Amino acid sequence: MRIVALALTVLLAGAALAAREARAAAIDWNDAGIHWRSYESGSVEARRQGKPLVLIFYADWCPRCREYGELFRDPRVVERAHSFVMIRVDSDRFEGLSKRHGPDGTYVPRTFFAPTDAKPDLSIQGGSGDYRFYLNPQDPEGLLARMEETLTRNQSARSGEPPAKPESRDEIVACPENGRTIFKRRSACSSR
Repeated sequence: MRIVALALTVLLAGAALAAREARAAAIDWNDAGIHWRSYESGSVEARRQGKPLVLIFYADWCPRCREYGELFRDPRVVERAHSFVMIRVDSDRFEGLSKRHGPDGTYVPRTFFAPTDAKPDLSIQGGSGDYRFYLNPQDPEGLLARMEETLTRNQSARSGEPPAKPESRDEIVACPENGRTIFKRRSACSSR
């Protein structure tokens, strides 16, 4: 009887640990504040409404993706997200789609911006080197700057006029901060 009780205790403890790990694996993307769509429905909606979109590839096991999810709690990001069709894709579940949108690899998190026609504009980048579509998960300014650039391109495409050239002080640059590199507008870099 003691062996059965011990086995049952071990089994229940294992089940509780597995349930806790499953809850911890889910990334909080602020579903209450941002209306996330699937790739299919979001692409159709962006084309139909002429809205720009943000396309994010992630994986639940990825610690950087978990950090990146926190950016979507920033009130400025939430407000700006209302101007976009926001799409989130699990790279592990939709591997083929992830590979199709992997011009420089299938690393995660990867973020693409599509000003028009639901087609990502590969010139709107966040990272550098081998990871051009990686945005620093601790830097909402980098995400917001790319969202603004995408909106400007969307408005220009809809009006038929070329986008205004940003002033040189407003270009996106790498800024060293506290031993890290953060991408933000040149005018916001304290060391420049």
